Amino acid sequence: MSVQACASPVVESRAGASYVQRSMWATAARWRGVPLNVMLIPWLVSGPLDAAALCAAIGDLGERHPTLRSVLRYESGSLHQVTHANGPATVEYLDWSGPTPGAQMQRALEAMRAEARQGVDVERGPVLRARLFTLAPERHLLAFITHHAMCDGWSTQIMLRDLAGAYRARARGEADLPGPATADYAALAAETMVAGERGDFGRELAYWARQLERPPPPLALPATGSRKGQRDFGARSVIQIEPPASMVALREVARAHRVSPFAVMLSALGVLLRSQTGVQDMLLGVSTLNRWSAASRDIVGCFTSMLPARVRPREGIASRDLLTQTHAMLRELLAYGRVPFELIVRHLQTGFGGAPALPVWCQMLEPSPDVDVPDLGVVFHPLRIERAAMQCEIEFDLLDAPSGLQCDLAHRRVLFEEAYIETLGERFRLALRLICAQPSQPVDELVERVATGA
Repeated sequence: MSVQACASPVVESRAGASYVQRSMWATAARWRGVPLNVMLIPWLVSGPLDAAALCAAIGDLGERHPTLRSVLRYESGSLHQVTHANGPATVEYLDWSGPTPGAQMQRALEAMRAEARQGVDVERGPVLRARLFTLAPERHLLAFITHHAMCDGWSTQIMLRDLAGAYRARARGEADLPGPATADYAALAAETMVAGERGDFGRELAYWARQLERPPPPLALPATGSRKGQRDFGARSVIQIEPPASMVALREVARAHRVSPFAVMLSALGVLLRSQTGVQDMLLGVSTLNRWSAASRDIVGCFTSMLPARVRPREGIASRDLLTQTHAMLRELLAYGRVPFELIVRHLQTGFGGAPALPVWCQMLEPSPDVDVPDLGVVFHPLRIERAAMQCEIEFDLLDAPSGLQCDLAHRRVLFEEAYIETLGERFRLALRLICAQPSQPVDELVERVATGA
């Protein structure tokens, strides 16, 4: 089955685009035909699914969250988020066969990845395409292909929650469908834009001006392909698992030194990168949720901000001191992180415009819970969000999952061989284990051991 969520050509509203939407629109305009910022969001659905009710529920989701039926349009010298009236969804059935359940799932995902590589036209839309593959009578793969300008990681949990609620109402024939969201993304974005224009972020911008007055040069991991003029942004992932026992040790070290688990992980990443490049002062891109108000936590939209985190695995310090420094830096980053990254770039007039200045990104993710519709026997199980292309060179996505620490090393496949990325992941996990086992060990010794894999 394929489900296409459609928007009416009738314009419902126009509003100024957010800072992050402006940045992503500029990227899309510069790299036309490249599927940058395209998100593939899959769910495994088990149980006796009512396909017609699900199709109607997808339409209800678009009604509740206007960004899913919006486009970005440059008009009269300004970029606008143009929202269309909600339209009907059309349904087309597709059964997906394979020798085993795993093979069925893989073939369906590959089909979705191929479609994601075709991109999402954020200027013309639709910005949401949905597909439902029937793998077995009570086993389905539901996947959304959307654009990051309209959706972020936090949004996917909201989407699934509201989709399940609308599905339950549709399947039971109830008239009481979920109403509009309690807040509007365009309105919240406008508030941020107004605050930026009237100078409300002066304190934050002063902090970033001090932090980035003399920034270190961009990291350059050893690449197999040429960086100059390279227009191939195709992404690939290497996923590795660190067992639960290591996560227990990591949390114990974090508690003992009064730092966050993410500070431990980011310190280990700094050690790894120094072992590969020799750099002792580096800027890494760190994603932040950036949903400061209660209203923002209930709507679909792109709030995520990427900020430059300065990590310094320098000579002559102990690992525990690196942990403390990294934790303090992250606290400052959050304290001064309300200002959008795009505004920092504009204010400082630096080269921090994306991948060239911040080629390595890192983020800590939380596992998305299953969503049950118990009275109908249907369960939605979130799978890993994937990307078709990426601007940065490599991103460390760290998921604290029940099975342990899941390390997803997404990278530009044209720049790095898969074997090198696998080695990089293994040595990152080694750095984590060494820091947890001997937090008093000098960073210099730690770097040497990680460099040799000992």
